[in-house]
Amino acid sequence: MRWRACENHNAKNSVFVDQGENCQVQEYKLDTELDCAIVSVKGRYPLEGKVLNQQCKEMAYVVKGKVNITIKDTVFELSAGDAVLIEPEEVYHWEGDLELFISCNPAWSPEQHVVLKFEKNSSDLYSKIEF
Repeated sequence: MRWRACENHNAKNSVFVDQGENCQVQEYKLDTELDCAIVSVKGRYPLEGKVLNQQCKEMAYVVKGKVNITIKDTVFELSAGDAVLIEPEEVYHWEGDLELFISCNPAWSPEQHVVLKFEKNSSDLYSKIEF
């Protein structure tokens, strides 16, 4: 399946976001309240740790492939045709080989997207390190 921008939301409104070799994003800014993106994940995103969106609610629809998404400590198995809603501040990560259609409200921005790295401490709990 190929995706292309509508005539009034052409490539000028589109931004390619490289999240590393395992996650590629084509972001379409519709306005400040809503956006959409086509995301390709091959493997795990992020490679280590988890991510969260501080402000936006994210709806992800699996276009093709299979994925495990871990939200907080719960693993959800999704495949083509499934959707998931990720609330602001929910910690998550993706694992699989898939293509997603994602829409965020308010529109996604890198400033509010936080990658978290977890390291084991002496009591076998994990502490959060932001980077």
